[in-house]
Amino acid sequence: MTVSTHKDLAGLNIHTPVTWEVADATARLAIVATSIDIHKIAWQLDTNESWFLVSVVPNVWKQFAGPAGPTGPTGATGATGAGVITGGTAGQVLAKIDATDYNTQWKTLTKSDVGLSNVDDTSDVSKPISTATQNALNLKATIVQAAAYAYYLG
Repeated sequence: MTVSTHKDLAGLNIHTPVTWEVADATARLAIVATSIDIHKIAWQLDTNESWFLVSVVPNVWKQFAGPAGPTGPTGATGATGAGVITGGTAGQVLAKIDATDYNTQWKTLTKSDVGLSNVDDTSDVSKPISTATQNALNLKATIVQAAAYAYYLG
């Protein structure tokens, strides 16, 4: 059953020599190996995985995992984890409640949330004017006064 071929390990971009190519785990475990076969590789066709021989008394195989990739996020996923929670309504935002990872809730923003706590919706008519502005307005002639003056000149 010795094949002495090469295989590209799936997804790992590693080209490696394969000593045995076997149909399944039963065939892999049935290989009669000697001490010179330790660390040789068997390619298992049913799972498309590679295994290397660690020991021959008894035969012990370890799955070849390849280099480790980057560590992903930890914790639960979904509503209590790394996903976006469901719910909320139009106009709401997903906001962090505190420094705890994934501790979020749907929230309707207020003026103070966006730094506008001193802003209000007072109509222009109800807004006060400064003393200087009022004094300037007091010095202006009214329409009636302007009409009378024009008539007098006229």
